[in-house]
Amino acid sequence: MPHSGEDTFRALPLGARAYIAALTALAVALPAVAGPLGWSRPLDLALLVILLAVCAGGNLFAIYAPGHYALQPNYGFFIWGALLLPPWAIVLLAIGCFTPAFVMRESARYKLVFNVVNYALTGFVAAAVVQLAGTFAHGTSFDAVGVGGLVVAAALAAAANHAMVIAVVALSGEGSSREGVRQLIEGAPLSAGLGLTGGVFAALWYVWPPLAITAVGPMGLVYHALWVPMLRHKAQTDSKTGLYNFEYLMDAFESLLATAKRRDEELVVVMVDLDHLRLINSRCGHLAGDRVIRGMAEALADGAGARGVAARFGGEEYCLLLPGTSLEDGHRLIDALRERVGRIEFRESATDPELRVTFSAGIAIFPDHGATVSGLLDAADAAVYRAKAQGRNRVELATASVERARVAVSAPAA
Repeated sequence: MPHSGEDTFRALPLGARAYIAALTALAVALPAVAGPLGWSRPLDLALLVILLAVCAGGNLFAIYAPGHYALQPNYGFFIWGALLLPPWAIVLLAIGCFTPAFVMRESARYKLVFNVVNYALTGFVAAAVVQLAGTFAHGTSFDAVGVGGLVVAAALAAAANHAMVIAVVALSGEGSSREGVRQLIEGAPLSAGLGLTGGVFAALWYVWPPLAITAVGPMGLVYHALWVPMLRHKAQTDSKTGLYNFEYLMDAFESLLATAKRRDEELVVVMVDLDHLRLINSRCGHLAGDRVIRGMAEALADGAGARGVAARFGGEEYCLLLPGTSLEDGHRLIDALRERVGRIEFRESATDPELRVTFSAGIAIFPDHGATVSGLLDAADAAVYRAKAQGRNRVELATASVERARVAVSAPAA
């Protein structure tokens, strides 16, 4: 789910707010009209309790990617419940799928609302398909149409789930339509597979609940396979901020720089340093300092967008890579981000003292300020120190290639 510099619903663009409000209204209205439309299922209380516990527990193991997406281990179990439970219970199950991590991560409320609504509508799509196909309308037997309904339900639910995320990201101005389609193509098959696994659980439970136990083994293998990309992701990210870590940054930098050279494109490098973090730690405590570090990380991830890379360089330092961006556009983006961050209130409650922060940034660009990773980092870093020396809370551009300057200094006199 995207987030703006000021992490509130009101800070989102009007189109994004209207979109989230419309989806929320739809998710609230559907259970109310389901009965009159003939779409209802008896409540299986045991199933609801079991899946609420499993989905809530799975949410605690969600893997959050830098950017706007997360891998939710509870998705397959949620689809299982959506196929068998009444519409109002689908909403309740969707709430259970996201509330634990929301409480633990102290995320903005509108993100919880969107994620719950997204899941609820995804569940309604899956349930509507099996309802039309009559999958669970023939006792404990399944015909070809009913089985096909499970497959189509999993596919359409996955497409709907990703499409809603792509739409809200685009309306928030945080990603391009092309990038959204690429992420849909990459992510939907995994969601469809998990959804179909949930469909298998639903079918087994519908025939005879103890049969569902037989699918625990295959489900375990599925989630064990997911641990490989999950562990790879963990190895690439900073645990405190969720941004990419230094090791991944260096690898991505080398790759993006090679691409920029091959395509004769520009690559903007931004070094960002929080101002007076030690003062914040001493005045408000290290927990407040950690909130600031995480809040800055979220804002910078938004600034990097879908194509860029945002990473924690170390301590209170961050680095952004913006491929295919001009120096002027990079400067405008970072300066606007600086102003937005300055408006964020980082205090935890209304009784805490006011807590606002600023940052200083330095910008370098390939090829003007360097042709190597170290050269561009040195140029951007020098610009950061100049920004701090000139009063902080400002963005400075690199003035010359540090590499060239070193050559000029070390070259023998003619």
